[in-house]
Amino acid sequence: MLDKLNKHDEAIKLLIDNINDCVDKMLWFEAIVKNAIKCKNKEIGLEYLKKCFENNNENVNYFIWYFNLKLDLNLKNYDDIFKEKNEENLKKMKEILINEIKPLFKKSRIFNRLEMSLSTGEEFKTIFNNYFIKNIKLCLPSFFINVKFIYLFQTEKISIIEEILTKHLESIEKNKCLDLNLMNNEKLDFPSYFSQFYFYVAQHYLILGDNEKALNFINLSIDITPTIVELYLVKSKILKHSLYLSENVICLEKAKNIDLSDRYLNAKHAKSLLRVENVEKSEEVMKEFVKEPLLEENCEKYENMWYQTEVGKAFLKQGKILFSHKMFRGIYVNFKQMFEDQSDFYNYSLRRYILNDFYKIILYMNRIWKNKFLLNALFYFDLIREIVIKQKEINKNLDKKFNDEFNEMKEKFSLKNYLFNNVNDLINLIENDIFGVCKKVQKICFDCHVHLICVKYFLLKNKIIMALKSLKFLEKNHENSFYYYQSYKLFKNYLEKNNFDVEIKEILDKNSLKNIEKYEEKDEIKKLFFDLYEKNKFCDEKENDDLINKFIENIDNKTILKKSSTKINDLLVFISIFSSVEKKEEVLKKLQEKLKIKNADYEKDIKGNLTLWQKKEEAEKLFPGTQDKNANEEDE
Repeated sequence: MLDKLNKHDEAIKLLIDNINDCVDKMLWFEAIVKNAIKCKNKEIGLEYLKKCFENNNENVNYFIWYFNLKLDLNLKNYDDIFKEKNEENLKKMKEILINEIKPLFKKSRIFNRLEMSLSTGEEFKTIFNNYFIKNIKLCLPSFFINVKFIYLFQTEKISIIEEILTKHLESIEKNKCLDLNLMNNEKLDFPSYFSQFYFYVAQHYLILGDNEKALNFINLSIDITPTIVELYLVKSKILKHSLYLSENVICLEKAKNIDLSDRYLNAKHAKSLLRVENVEKSEEVMKEFVKEPLLEENCEKYENMWYQTEVGKAFLKQGKILFSHKMFRGIYVNFKQMFEDQSDFYNYSLRRYILNDFYKIILYMNRIWKNKFLLNALFYFDLIREIVIKQKEINKNLDKKFNDEFNEMKEKFSLKNYLFNNVNDLINLIENDIFGVCKKVQKICFDCHVHLICVKYFLLKNKIIMALKSLKFLEKNHENSFYYYQSYKLFKNYLEKNNFDVEIKEILDKNSLKNIEKYEEKDEIKKLFFDLYEKNKFCDEKENDDLINKFIENIDNKTILKKSSTKINDLLVFISIFSSVEKKEEVLKKLQEKLKIKNADYEKDIKGNLTLWQKKEEAEKLFPGTQDKNANEEDE
C-alpha cells in the first residue's frame, strides 16, 4: 500500500524492520530493492541487491536493477540493455559489470551475454569465440537462443561471427577439426562437436534468410547425430519458411516419433497438419494428449485456443463458414466464461482478507480482453459476417446450404451450445458478439485494427460517440494508415445517411476529423490484405484476382522470407475468402516456386533424412549390431 502511495522510504523502513518475520527472504529483498530504485536510495538498494545476487545470479532483473541504481537509468527489461545506443552509458555499464558485478559470483550465463552485448571489435570476437567453444563442448542445443539478441539488435557484429564460423568451416574441411588458432591449440575433432557446430551455422543462415545454406548445414548435422529432436525442429522451420508445408509435416512427425512423451512436439505436429488443411489427421494427433479436442465441453475445459484458431483458419480456407465460426466463437465463449467466473472470487477474497490477490485479479481481468487469440477471433468474426452478407445477396438457397453444414457439424461435434436457425440470426449473433467485445477492449487496447472494427460496429449499433472515440485514437496515432482511412470513410458515409440533433452536431464540429484520400503502405503483403478488404468483394470477383496476380508478380523472395509463416497462412486465408480455394492453391504454388531452394536435391536434401527408420539397412546404419542382437533373441 505504501508503494502504491509513492511512500517508498516508509515502505523500505517497514520491510527492513520486519525482515525477521518473513520466511521468503528473497521476496523481501526484491521488494526493498524495487522501492529503493523508485526513491533513488542507492545505498540501501545496492546492499540488498548484493544479497539477491548471492542467492541467485541467473536472474536478469538483478542486473537491470544494478545498472538502474548505479547510473540512474530507466531500463525496463533485458532488451533495453541490448538496444542502448549511448556510448557513455555502455562504457559505464561495462565497467560496472566487470569491476563490481563479476566479483560477486564465479560464473553466470547472464554475465556472459551482457559481456558480449557491451563489447565490440576484437574484444567481442574473443569473448564470443570463448563462449561459442564452451557451448560446443557442452553440446547445448539451446546455445543459439542465448546469442539471438546479436542478430536482432546488434547486427553490426554479425560479420565478426561470420568470420569465426568461416575459419572453423575451413579447418573442418582441411584438418577434420575446429580451427586450432581459435581453440588455443586444443583439438576438437569428435563428430558430436561437428554436429553442434553445423547446427549453430544452420540457425545462423536461417535467421539471415539464406534457407539454402541453412538446409545444407542442418542436413550435415542430422547425418552425424540423427536422434536429436532439436535438429528436426530447425529443419522443419527451414522447410516452413520455404513453404514446403507437406514436407514440414513429415519433419515434425519424425521429431515427434523420437520423443512420444513430449506434448510440445505433438502440438507442433498437429499445427503443421492444420496448415495443410488436414483437420482430421490433426485431431487424431491431438487425441494422444487431449481427449476429443474439438468437442465443445473439451474446448472450454482445456482452453486450447491456439488450436481452435488454427482449425478456424483451416475451415475458412476450405470454405466451411459455420465450422469456422463455431471455432472462433468458442474462443469468445471461453473469455466470457472467465470474466463471469471471476465474480465468485471477489466475495471469497474479501471474506478471507486476501486484498492483494483481490487487487491482482481486478488488474488481470482488465488485461484479459487484450488477449491475442480473442482479438484474432474478432478479426475473423468481422470477415465471416461480410462473407455471409455477400453470399446471402447472390445465393437464395444459403439457408439450405448452411443447414446441411450445420447437420454435418452436429454429427461431428455433438453440438450443445451452438445453434443455427437462419442466416439473419447468424448475422445478428456475430454482430452482437463483436459489439460485446468492442465495448470491453476499446479503452484498454491500442491495436489499430481493433479500433477500425470498433468504429464499424459502434456505427452499426448507432453508438456514434463511442465510434468517434476510436476514430480520434486512429487520427492521433495512425494518421496515414489504412485503418484511419477506412474508418473515416465509414464514419463519413454514416453521417451522410443520417440526420442528427443539435447536440451531436456540436460534438462532431468540435472533433473535426482530418480527411485522407489515400493511405500509405509499403509492405506488399499488408497492402494486399488492405486492398482486398477495401474492395470488399467476395466469391471470385475478377477485380480481386487481378489484385492477387499483380501482387504475385511484384513480390520477391526476400520480402516473403522476412514474413513469418503465420502471416503467409493468413494471406492464404484471405485469398480463399476474397477469391476462391482454387486461386489459393495457385498462389501457394507460385510462392513456393519463388522460394524454391534451387541447388537442393528434393529426395536427398529435403526428404532424405525424414524417414521413420522402417528399413533394416537404416536401423543397422544408425544402431550397429542391433539387427544381429534381435536375430539371436528370435532364435532363442
